[in-house]
Amino acid sequence: MNTNTNANKKSRTFYANTASTAAIVLALAGTGGVAYAAGLAKDSVGAPQIKTGAVKTKELAKNAVKGAKVKNGTLSAADLNGAANEKFTAGPTAYFDHLEFHDLSSGDPDTTIFEVTVPAGSYAVSASGTIQNNGGDVNDFTCSITQPVGDEYTNTIATSEVRVANGGDHGTIALDGVALDSEGGNTITMSCEGQIDPYTAKLLDPRIVLVELGEAVEK
Repeated sequence: MNTNTNANKKSRTFYANTASTAAIVLALAGTGGVAYAAGLAKDSVGAPQIKTGAVKTKELAKNAVKGAKVKNGTLSAADLNGAANEKFTAGPTAYFDHLEFHDLSSGDPDTTIFEVTVPAGSYAVSASGTIQNNGGDVNDFTCSITQPVGDEYTNTIATSEVRVANGGDHGTIALDGVALDSEGGNTITMSCEGQIDPYTAKLLDPRIVLVELGEAVEK
């Protein structure tokens, strides 16, 4: 009699251990298994359930964002790549230049990024780039667009300053302005430099666009 009772206890114990082991195996199957077991209903995740800033560029499928999804007036020349800028600024009254990157260093006295010579006229000027601070300290970086006025003076068309943390952190600069009318043509210069020596940085994807301004037409 005692033997049968012990056998029943062992049987129940073996079954309980087996069930526990199966539960552990399912739990260790990874988050995929857990998510599948939980079972999210179709279209159950909406904007309120997504954490702000959680969706990055890598989460978007290729060609997922098209023109119809972009709000009118939210893009500027700074948001266009080289091919797009060349397409939209093609013609005798528009000028465009860009680089993959440009090194910035307190050891290099030449801070020039671009020099663009244009014919006589007034021009809307737009420039942009991303500063990568490779130095050991936080630094303020200043970029400016200038043009000479006569032989002695310089007109600053636009200035942009950004504080960038050290260790390869990034900061964006964007400049917009109007170059003064010049009857004999002019050279528009974009330059960038750090404010605290020593510094080492890169200006990534710098670009500049100049579009001649036409005369206003009364309607």
